[in-house]
Amino acid sequence: MNLEELNNMVRIDLKIDETELTRESLIKPLLHNKYNKILIDEKYILRKKQKEYYRVLLHKTRIFNGTASPEEYNAEDSLYKNLKIDKKEIPLYLNADKLLNTFKESLEEQKELVNFIERTIKEIDNRSWSIKNALESNKFDLGG
Repeated sequence: MNLEELNNMVRIDLKIDETELTRESLIKPLLHNKYNKILIDEKYILRKKQKEYYRVLLHKTRIFNGTASPEEYNAEDSLYKNLKIDKKEIPLYLNADKLLNTFKESLEEQKELVNFIERTIKEIDNRSWSIKNALESNKFDLGG
């Protein structure tokens, strides 16, 4: 699932039908359950991506500091096989590495997705207040 798909789903699910406020108040537990399940799945994916990122980070660090075994070098990494990189420069090489940046970007996107789902669940929790306020407003409008 990506952020755009999730955003479209949230926009539909969290829209309150003001003509059916009682029914809308009963939907809250179902929405809470739905988004909690999505959150669990996306957090699992996040943990997998974090592990993979750290695995690639270790590999690249070993390549750049010259401690990797000959088997660890792939075609792209072989450029650094005989290059002596100063320890202070290793973070620069890590930040510039295409593969590592691809993993980092994927990890950051997943973090944003999890964060969005957590905020959505908070909105669902606050949904009852919105419904209550709408019911009270309707009651007031009717002279009650």
